[in-house]
Order: sequence, then C-alpha cells, then structure tokens
Amino acid sequence: MQVTFGINGTYQSPAFYEPPALKITTRIRQGSFGKSTGLRLARCVFLLITGAAIFCAQPGCDSKKPKPNLTPQGSAATDQGSAATNQDDAATEMRAAIAAQDWQSASKYSQAVLITHATDPDLITDVARVEAMLGRKRPAAQLLVDAASVDNYQDVARTEFAMRALIEVGELYKAIELLEKTLEVHPENNQLRRILTGFLGEAERNDRIEPHLKKLITNRNFDVAFLAAMTETWSRRFSTKTTDTMLERNPEDRRVRLGEASELFHQRNYAETAKVLEDILAHHTGFAPAHAMLGQVLVQQGRTDELDAWVRRTPEGSREFADYWITLGDIAAERGVLDSSARAYWEATQRDPNHSTAWNRLKGSLRQLRDSDNEFRSRISEAQITDVDERIEQLLELRKQFYGFAGSDRKSQRFATQVAATLLQLGRTWEAEAWSAIATTLTEDPTADLTSLRQRIVNQLRRDDSWLSRRGRPALAMDLSDLPMPSADRVATVKSRQAVVPVLSTSDHLRLIDASDQWGIGSVGSGNNPTDARLAFLIRSTGVGGGIIDFERDGHPDVVVMGAGGTMLESDSQPNELLRNVDSRFAKVTSAAGVGDRGFGQGVGVGDFNEDGFADLFFANLGQNRLLRNNGDGTFTDCSEMMNDADARRWTTCGVFVDINADGVTDLLTTNYCQPVAELEAICPTQEGLQAPCERHPLKFPADDDQFFAATGDGQFRDASSSWIGNVSPGRGLGIVAGWLDGLEQGVFIANDMTANAFYSRRDNADDQTPLIESAAARGLAVDARTMTQASMGIASSDFDGDGDLDFYVTGFAREYNIFYEQVSPGLWVDRTNRLGLIPPTLSVVGFGTEAIDMDNDGVEEIAVTNGHIGDFREPDSVPLEQPFQIFRRAQSGGFTLVQDDSWG
Repeated sequence: MQVTFGINGTYQSPAFYEPPALKITTRIRQGSFGKSTGLRLARCVFLLITGAAIFCAQPGCDSKKPKPNLTPQGSAATDQGSAATNQDDAATEMRAAIAAQDWQSASKYSQAVLITHATDPDLITDVARVEAMLGRKRPAAQLLVDAASVDNYQDVARTEFAMRALIEVGELYKAIELLEKTLEVHPENNQLRRILTGFLGEAERNDRIEPHLKKLITNRNFDVAFLAAMTETWSRRFSTKTTDTMLERNPEDRRVRLGEASELFHQRNYAETAKVLEDILAHHTGFAPAHAMLGQVLVQQGRTDELDAWVRRTPEGSREFADYWITLGDIAAERGVLDSSARAYWEATQRDPNHSTAWNRLKGSLRQLRDSDNEFRSRISEAQITDVDERIEQLLELRKQFYGFAGSDRKSQRFATQVAATLLQLGRTWEAEAWSAIATTLTEDPTADLTSLRQRIVNQLRRDDSWLSRRGRPALAMDLSDLPMPSADRVATVKSRQAVVPVLSTSDHLRLIDASDQWGIGSVGSGNNPTDARLAFLIRSTGVGGGIIDFERDGHPDVVVMGAGGTMLESDSQPNELLRNVDSRFAKVTSAAGVGDRGFGQGVGVGDFNEDGFADLFFANLGQNRLLRNNGDGTFTDCSEMMNDADARRWTTCGVFVDINADGVTDLLTTNYCQPVAELEAICPTQEGLQAPCERHPLKFPADDDQFFAATGDGQFRDASSSWIGNVSPGRGLGIVAGWLDGLEQGVFIANDMTANAFYSRRDNADDQTPLIESAAARGLAVDARTMTQASMGIASSDFDGDGDLDFYVTGFAREYNIFYEQVSPGLWVDRTNRLGLIPPTLSVVGFGTEAIDMDNDGVEEIAVTNGHIGDFREPDSVPLEQPFQIFRRAQSGGFTLVQDDSWG
C-alpha cells in the first residue's frame, strides 16, 4: 500500500501535539467564497495576528450573492430599517459604504440586508466584514457561520473562513460543530477532518475522535505526528497553551478547560483537577465529560461521602463515558457489592475498549467475585479473568512501546514496528497497518520483523476489516449484562470491611531522637556522594542500601552498609561496612570480617545460600557483583566465582535468596537497572558554563533484565534467566521482596523505576525448562490505580490491615504518590492509597527506603519512609534536595495520618 501524507501538524514533543488550525500566525488565504461571485480572499483578506481578527476590504471587493442569518448581536447600528426602502437599495448602499471603507455608514444597512437577504451567503459575509471592522468580532464570527449554513456548507473555503473566525473569538466548540456539519457534506475532505481531530484533541473529546481517525487512516491520510497524537491517548498529548488562549478570548465557555483538567489529573494533582472541573460544571451543569471525570477525582481524593450526591447530579449523556461507569463500580466495590462493581466496570469497557483502568478494575472485581460467596460467583470463570489479564498486559505494552518510540525522537523503526504489533494483538488492525506503513519510511534502528508483521496485518484485514476486530479476543466478546446494575439501594445496605486500628487515637506518645552518634554510625556512608549535589549523575541518584544481619548468631542484629562514590564498573569506591552490635553501640568490623568490597555499591541481599545456619551476603554493584559466604567464625569468604558470572558488568541494585523453583535448594535473584553504557558518566556544560551530567533521565538509557541464578545442588550457581522466564520486558529494578507473598507459593515482587513492576512465581504445571511466570499485571501490582507506571523504589511489606495476608507499600517519585497495595484475595492486590488518605502527603517528596514497623508496640504497624531528591537542581518547579523523614500511623477511621514531628527537634 502507498501512504499519502496529509497536512502536517506541529509536533512539539513526545507528549504534545498542536493541530495546524490553532497556530496563531499570520495567514493569507486565497480562494472564492461563492461559485458565481467575484468576491475572493485574494482581495478580502482574513488575518490572524496575535489574536486579532481583521477583515480587510479594498475597493472592488464586491459580492452579489447575499447571505443568511440573524441580526448581529451587540451591533450599535441605529435606524437600519429606514436606511433603504427596498432590499436592493439596502444591499447596494451597504456595498458602496464598504467600498469607501465607511464602516459606520455600512452598519446602518446591516439589519435590513440580513432581513431581506437571509438566504444570500455572500451578503451575510459582507455584513460580517462590517461587524468585524467595527470591532465586533463575535457577532462577525457568528455571521460567517450563518453564511456557511445558508450555503449548506457547499463552499469549503467559506467553512474555513468561519472556522478561523470562531477560533479567534475562542469558540472552539462552535468550530467543532461547524466542521462536523461541513464534513457531512464533504466526507472525503481529509484536510478539514485532520483539523477537526486536532480540535477534538485540544478539547479532550477523545470520545468523538474515533470515526474521524478511522476515516483518515482508511483514506491513507496520516503521518508520524498524527499517529503519535491519536494512538495512545491515556495521557494528554496536546499542548495546554490552546486552553489558555481560548479561555482568554472567551471566558464564558469553560468547557475548554477539560484538557487542563485531564493534564492535572494525569499529573495526580487531584485537588487542582477538582477545582477546574467544579468551575466547568458551575458554568455548564450538563457537561457530561466533566461530570464523569469529577467522579474519578472524588474517588482518588477519598471524598467518598460526596459520591452519592455526585450520582444524583448526573447529567444526560454521562452514561456514554467510561469514567462514569468506573466511578459507579468504585462505589459498589467500596461498599462490598462485587457483582454490581463487575457489571459497572464491564460497562466501562464497552464504552472504551482501550481504557486500561476499566479493564484493570474489572479484573480485580472478577477475581474477588469468584473467590467470594456471592450468588454470581459461578458466573465467572478463570478463563475470563485470564482473558482480561491478557488485554491489560497488551494495553500496558502498547504504552511502553509508544513511549519507546517517542523517546527515539520518533525515528526508531523497531519501536514503530512493536507499536504496530501490539495494536494488532489488541484488534486495532487498521491502526496497526498505519503504524507498520510509517515504519517502512523509518531507517534508524531497523528490524527484520517488519516485513512479516505487515503480511500478518494484511492477512488479518482480508479476514476481518472491521475497525476493532473481536475475533480471537474473548475479553472483547465477554458479556456480563446479566449481572445486576449498580443501585443506590443495594450499595447503601452493605458496609465495607474495617481495618484494625490503634487503641490510642493520637500519636502524641511517639517521639524519636537522633541517636546516630551514640550508636557510632553518624559518619557511615558520608563519602558515597559528590560534594556538589547538583552534579549528581544518574549513577549516583540511586544512593546506596544496607541490610540487617545477625552474622555471628548472638541474637543481636548487626548492620551492613554499601559503599559507593567511585567510578562505575571499577573497584575504587568507599568500602562496604559491617557494623557489629555490641553493648548498645555499633562497632566497625569490616576488615576483620573480610567484607570491605570497594565496588560501586548499590544494595545488599542477606540469606543462607549454603544452608549451614549462618547468614551469607550478596553485594549488588554497578560493576561486578560479589557473593560472600559466612564462615561461622565472624569472617566471610568471597565466593563470587560460584556465580559463574565473573565477566559480567551489570548495574545491579539488589538481590534476594529464595527457592523460587521449589526444588529445595536456595536460588539467587538479582534485579538490574539501566545497562551500564559509557554515556552514564558523560559530562556536558550547563547554560551557566558549569560541568554537569549530560542526561539524568533513566528512560534515556536502555533498561536491563532481571537475573535468575539457579542453585545447581553442588554449591554452584548458573544464570538460568533465559530458560526460566523467557521473553519478559526488562525493567529498571530498585526494590525487591521475596517469600510466601500470596500465602500459596514462593514469589518475588520487584519495584521498577518508570516501568511496570514485576512479580515472578512458579508456573502452574511448570517443567524444568520454563518454571517461572511474570504476572504483576494480573496480580494488580504492575501499575497504580490509574494503570500508570511510577518511579517505584522501596518496598515495605506487612499485614497492614490485620486480615491475615501480606500487603505492600511502595515508594515513588515526587508528583506521583507512594502506593499502598492491599491484598484483597489470595494473590490479588489493589491500589487502596486514595481510600487510606496516603496520596496528598507523598506528592511533594521523593521516597526511597521504607519499612513497616510497630513503633509503639501496640500491634498495629506504622509505615516509615526516608525521602530526598536525587540531586539539587534548584529549578523553580523542582522539589528540594533535603526532604523530611515521614511516619504514617493508622487513624481511628482506618486510614493513615502523617505523624507530626515538628516538636521532636
């Protein structure tokens, strides 16, 4: 197939797209308004200059075909009816005044012309010109719309003229309506349809884009920028500048703020999102998209007591939006009505089959429903849940590959091909064909998979040319319409389960003091960071870790702390430190114990890999990792050669000892960050002429795979990664926890930075070749409640709610939030952060280490979090380098509150 590219949009960045019609520049459009008139835009020029609409009329600019419409609103013309005694005289006199550029005189005839020539588009256009030259731009724009309407939208140039006039006065929605009506008459006009899709994107009306996207793709009218703006719309791809411009020109139409609200929502700034949406609804009470989005904002803010009123205020049309149904599902789920929550989430997937949050919530609801005693439990099968899991994973994969393509400056053929392949899996075959066609034009990062992929796509279109193919995709064919709809009566009668709460309602009894010097650890780790935090390379941004080990089995916990500060891949860093707990003080025994490795340290794993009863050590380095065996006499022996990985140079951040394949012998799992390419330490000058790292963003560097070292039974390990887990997308691991996490079998949970988290466990009926499966998405641990990946780092694990199973608390970056994953069914976790009041306190900090700890010995554990930025960037919108330590304690309501520690000093 041949690709025909249409008009070009201005692609500002991987995230933002500005449609061509909204560029505020000077334009001179040539063409005729009427097929039988002499009025041409070559002489009557419409200029867009810094927001001012100017109609320039010159002598000889004459038109004989009159136009339709209403009397211009706001006109100051007086006594128009007496200006002429017949319709011909009124038109003649008005045009004479226009030719003389006597706009006030021309205005006296406007009303008479509109009344007597209500079906003449050219004369209506003349009246619009008069209104514009007198500074009355809004009635002028409306007259141009009326002219296009009277002409039955036959003249496309007339529509374009009116469209630009509407944009000049901030009437985005009227411009959209005008284009939609014109396209009914001119369905093959790709240029107008491209502009319309841009307008709809600016307005955040993705619900109305699909038919136009379908038409443009089937008409072969697309380019890279267009596909990048229209394919993966989970987060906003359009600039917010247009919203400001439209609102400045037309403060009365607040609907244009929907895009602003969407961006704030995806930035997790829920308080500001709510303000914007409430402002929109105060001016447009029946604006369904804003109402639907507000429901989700209320859920994320934990304002559940306002949801009943939100339901009662539901305007007409809200049922067409996925967010409306998701909110109904959330209400039902909050109150324990699992069948109705499943029905509502399923309804959301019917409104938007690509809404990852809807599918994610549906998966959780189906799993809980099947594991419950609900009368509909038998209605749900494991196969259905698996089908939903598969679609979630595909939607997350699409987002990942799309971001990879955007990160390549939209030049990678490999990423474009992977986007196309994922779209094909999702049943979005026409979009897959478009992306594969684009991929053929790209030369960087080539892939041999493209040719066979295009053939598969063509074969699929021959079998099924529907826009969304449901063949072989059982999740799309699932029918849950027999489940009961959400009902206020039903949900109001069911109470949600309450968590265990402390006896003491306040935290006044808690008090911590700084005892670092008393315990002899005040200077530990002081040489690990550069003296100037502004020069923090990405390799220094992760900091170093430590661990607790009773290495001599005296019953007292000792501490091991990693060292860094040197050169990556080399052994010139600060030595690791082993601190023995002796008489209420830690004493350094590093040299005596033989643990002072000088690699670029990251994290430590503690476990008994040779099962002799003494805890051994694994040192994760940015370079060569180390395995140390505890000799049982207070010393360690370097047994790194037993890993059979001596030549490896990886950026390993942590590791864990666990018998993951259930063969009775302890294995070693390690998680890696970015691949250690030379550019990680590249130096570039700043705008101030200072030396600084060239790039700090981890997505600029390739992620690395997790590694699985299988114990062979003879004291050795072998790297079994490729055979044990197969083809799994690499992450950027920073945290790891292993054990009987779901209460059923051994598992490993890994917190990844800016990529989906991972969960590894033994595959059902596994053979020796492929014993493990990655299932974080299916278990609800891959992403947050809105299916967004976060910069996940530390993991705290405990039965926080006292229901007998293990929950997780995962730290993240500023402007995200630390996630509380509650295990609601064996092996299924749900993001409950908003319900527990834990979102707002963590939006302004960068969380690293975290621990579950019962600080007051009341049987209810607190959550401790260490915070701090990765560097001192000193930019206006950057959070500070130094940030407070936080402790969260259960409140009587069942949520968590931040312990106020100002009085501690």
